[in-house]
Amino acid sequence: MNNQNPKKRSLLPVLLAVLAGMLALVWGVGYVSTRYTTWLPAPYRKAAQVAPTKGSREKKWIADIDYYATQLPRLHINAFHSLSAEQFAQEIESLKASVPQLSDNQIGLELVRLTAAIGDAHTRAVPAQWRQASLLPLRLYWFDDGLVVTGVMPQSQEALGARLVSVEDTPLDEVVERLEPYISSENEMSLRSNIANLLLTADVLEALGLAESAQQVRLGFERADGTPFELSLAAVSAEEYREGIDNGMSGQEKPLYLSKTDQVYWFEFLPDTNTLFFQYNSCVDSPERPMQTFANELFAALDANPVERLVIDLRFNGGGNSAVLDPLIERLSQHPISQEGRMFVLISRNTFSSAILNALDLQSMAGATLVGEPTADRPDHFGEVRSFTLPNSGLLVTYSTKFFSIARGEANDQGDNMARMGIWLADNPPDDSGIRSLQPDVAVPFTSQDYFGLRDPLLEAVIQLP
Repeated sequence: MNNQNPKKRSLLPVLLAVLAGMLALVWGVGYVSTRYTTWLPAPYRKAAQVAPTKGSREKKWIADIDYYATQLPRLHINAFHSLSAEQFAQEIESLKASVPQLSDNQIGLELVRLTAAIGDAHTRAVPAQWRQASLLPLRLYWFDDGLVVTGVMPQSQEALGARLVSVEDTPLDEVVERLEPYISSENEMSLRSNIANLLLTADVLEALGLAESAQQVRLGFERADGTPFELSLAAVSAEEYREGIDNGMSGQEKPLYLSKTDQVYWFEFLPDTNTLFFQYNSCVDSPERPMQTFANELFAALDANPVERLVIDLRFNGGGNSAVLDPLIERLSQHPISQEGRMFVLISRNTFSSAILNALDLQSMAGATLVGEPTADRPDHFGEVRSFTLPNSGLLVTYSTKFFSIARGEANDQGDNMARMGIWLADNPPDDSGIRSLQPDVAVPFTSQDYFGLRDPLLEAVIQLP
């Protein structure tokens, strides 16, 4: 005999149907989210997987350009904050129409220019051939007194310390003007920081008509006494460049600030000036010496020595995870050296991304004085970089998935606020404040004479402050 309630029995198929529908919905959302992820916050989107195209060179490039044009706006948190979507589309169509007339190098360079026009220093295009680039055997740095050679190989030894004045027959000012559209920069210091690398890429000089051949480039220089001279230099591979470039300084000669740039963080007490010098070169937690252990050692040194000033050097810190330094900043804000205004942070054009957030927190929370030059990144900036590669040419594109808003932190009701400084994951980040760079409280020039004289003008300036 069946004692089951007929009403309950009649509901069973309905319940089973609802359950099946829910399972289908869950599966469907999962399926859609892996294929069509535009609706997801930018950090969770993935580039679409596309197989290489078969066919002619032109067909492959057009497929790559279409892929680029689809993926970059979808993956970047706000690709059209500077360049409009209409301008972007026009540029894409113009480039596709020009493919038959342009060399591979020129097409790649046009994608570099279009990516730079996005207006985000973290968003860049790097053609595959640049990653095994033909490089001129020099290292350049844009000091306050000009673009000067700071590293050489045996074939370019004569140029060490000389100022670059021309590329073949083009004066340097015009060279910089020609190269500027291809640099993902947001201010003058960003341009200075990046121009040297592009200027040494022989393929770029050839593609832009600045050099007759990428194999051999004639450069004009000026010695410190004003004497002009020229060198015709053959390009070398990226591997040869990495292994052979040298600044001519021995380990014993290097000034303190250049002595341990390969270490994540380190400190030293300088008894001659009662200065505790702490250099923080990357926003990462070193597994060999965790930040908590390091911080305990730093505070022990602060309390065990007659420290008159703490100097935190962020000049070479290109970013990472800003939270690594947060516990140390919190402890510093409670320490007498902070409360008495005896803490100084050194910044430069190479202080970038998360390191800027650390500098701002040290300034606002711990009362630090910023010393040096303006940064190459903005206080409000894009970041959290990811990348995708074009399937046929191998061109690499980096893009930002978050917007860090410091100067406009009060607007954190817009988007998904992830921290007190305001981090936006959604597609509608607030407008930035218009502040183009983090400015030092005390500006200090840095010249080639300082560099080759083995001086540290920033540390000297701090020691001389009242």
